[in-house]
Amino acid sequence: PAGAAGLSAAELARTRREWFTPPPLINNFFFVAFNGGCFMGASSIDPDRVKPLARLFEVAGKEIPGIFAFFKQASLFRFGGGNNAEIQVRGDDLDKVVAAAKGIT
Repeated sequence: PAGAAGLSAAELARTRREWFTPPPLINNFFFVAFNGGCFMGASSIDPDRVKPLARLFEVAGKEIPGIFAFFKQASLFRFGGGNNAEIQVRGDDLDKVVAAAKGIT
C-alpha cells in the first residue's frame, strides 16, 4: 500500500532518512550577484554526500522573501572531459611566471 503522497514504504523510508539526516559540513561556499540576479554554490567536506546540501539550500532559500530559489547538484566545471580546470600562467618574465604558477594550489 502507498503511504503519504503516494510513496511506497521504501520510498517513504528513504525520504524520511534524507530529511532527518543532517547535511554534511560545507567545505567551500560562494555567492555571486549581478544585474538583479544571483547564484551561489557550495561543496561538501564529504565528496560522497553532496546532494543533501541542495536540500539545505532549498529550505533556506524558501525563507527569503521575493525570490524564486531552486538548487541542484551540478559539476562546477561542465565543459571538457571532467571535473578539472586548465590554468595558464603567461608572461614575459619567466622567473615571475614560475613564481606565480608555484603560488597556485
